[in-house]
Amino acid sequence: MSRNYRYALTATIIAFGVCAGHAVLAASLLVSPSSTSMTVGDTKSFTVSVSSADQAMNAGQGKLTFPADKLQVTSVSKGGLFSYWTQEPSYSNSNGYVQFGGGLPTPGYTGSGRGVLTVTFRATATGTARLSFTSGVILANDGLGTNILTNYGSATVTLNAQAVTPTPQPTPTPITPNTPVPSVGSTTHPDQRSWYAKPDVSLTWSRPAGMTGVSYAFDQSPYTTPDEAFETNSGSIQFNQTADGVWYFHVRAKYAAGWSPTVHYRVQIDTQPPASFVPQVVQEGGERNPTVQLQFQTTDSGSGNIVYSLALDSSPFNSVTSPDTLPKQKAGLHQFTVRATDGAGNSRDGIGQFTIQGSPAPRLTSVPSQVELFGEITVDGLAVDGDTVVVSIDGKEAGRFLATDNRITPDPSFAIPDGLILWRFHTTPFLAPGRHQLSAMVVNSYGVDSPDSVPASFQTLGASLRLFGFLIPTYGVIMVLVIIIFFLSALLVIVFERYQHWRRAESFDLDRAESEINDEIEKLQSTLEKDIVGAIRTAVTERSMQAATHEEIRHDIAQTRTRIDALIDKQVKQLKKKRKK
Repeated sequence: MSRNYRYALTATIIAFGVCAGHAVLAASLLVSPSSTSMTVGDTKSFTVSVSSADQAMNAGQGKLTFPADKLQVTSVSKGGLFSYWTQEPSYSNSNGYVQFGGGLPTPGYTGSGRGVLTVTFRATATGTARLSFTSGVILANDGLGTNILTNYGSATVTLNAQAVTPTPQPTPTPITPNTPVPSVGSTTHPDQRSWYAKPDVSLTWSRPAGMTGVSYAFDQSPYTTPDEAFETNSGSIQFNQTADGVWYFHVRAKYAAGWSPTVHYRVQIDTQPPASFVPQVVQEGGERNPTVQLQFQTTDSGSGNIVYSLALDSSPFNSVTSPDTLPKQKAGLHQFTVRATDGAGNSRDGIGQFTIQGSPAPRLTSVPSQVELFGEITVDGLAVDGDTVVVSIDGKEAGRFLATDNRITPDPSFAIPDGLILWRFHTTPFLAPGRHQLSAMVVNSYGVDSPDSVPASFQTLGASLRLFGFLIPTYGVIMVLVIIIFFLSALLVIVFERYQHWRRAESFDLDRAESEINDEIEKLQSTLEKDIVGAIRTAVTERSMQAATHEEIRHDIAQTRTRIDALIDKQVKQLKKKRKK
């Protein structure tokens, strides 16, 4: 064998070994069926699977995308390959993706294909939709976490329009004079537009005067005309265990002149709940994010018109729509139930849970059992270094502080768990005498609230309180306050009475002065009238007397003015003396 031939054979063997080595490390993410068709409005399930025929794998993740304008996810359920999940399966109908991540223990999985997820889609528009992976990882069970993913599968879906079913037209019925139609009603299904979860149907009809017979039928055709065979004209009938769907009761009456037109009564029955569904939890950034979004959707083959309600942890059900972004949640495990209720009142529950990673609830290590009225409360506790501690009394916040700022050095005999520090908090709240509860929670650096601590109970004493460093009985303080209030009230009454007396006295003096002045004016007026009358009588014959009369008048006026001025001065002086007193 020549040297060149040996070199060529050796190179061929090496190349074959390299190729064989690459084949051993091949794994795929697949979606099936890879080609199918759907009608708009219908749903179909697709399986996401992992194929690793020649190499054991133990973990994988992927992101499957779809056109959101043509397809919508109605549900995602887990397959049997992964026994634990590093990323819970979730989807976004607005962004058009389904993502997942999980694994299984050693020895892993080797095979040509095993399901990871089952994704159910609803077709919403015509056209062609492609399901494809945009990212993914399959890790070998080799202790090194080698990525052996080499191939992505895909699926092509042809979306067809719904077939248009022609609406059947009623057969015209000849109208016969003097043949009124019966009126139809139902005690079990009174509204023809509503759906009912009742399979037993009670129907009634009226019996107009002159009616000699009746014929009726109960079927799922909207325009049936009953035959001419007479039925029992009892005015009512019961149909039990009627199948779900839309039914019609047709009735017409027989008269001497002939048959009346047929009256049709619609009955809608739906006794089945909506389809099973699994709500999806979306936490952007993982479990450290306290804001969680829930996505859910299901279908109903009967009445439709599904409405959803949510009960989170111990809260009652409240109406929601998908997607529903929950308010900021506290750290810990949270369980929820999404209830889908159709138009007939049938309901189906989808349950789930999620975890918020955060600091544990703080632990209260020292809380006084008794506190004096208006006294200071000192609380010690344990919390994660750097967390914000919120202390509450009877459900109301009493203080908020950084655990690091209130850190104290523990007693050497007191064991502190790793990662925690001992803090101390002082507060002087205004509390009524009696029992009270104190609790605490923490907020970590991500803004996640911890659960509340175990509450501690203490009693505020009402028998005594501390003032200026002295312990004083409460009843003594109350008595002192009562006495002070009594004396202040009495003083106020005395001052008020003195003021009222002064006002009355002052009013009396002014009234008397005014009366005396009026008397003087009346005297002057009387004197003037007398003088004027006398002057007029003697004016003609005794002109010489006129001047004397005038002088007398002037004299009287001057005297009156003098008396008035003296009286006013007297009253003013008396008032001044009283005010000085």
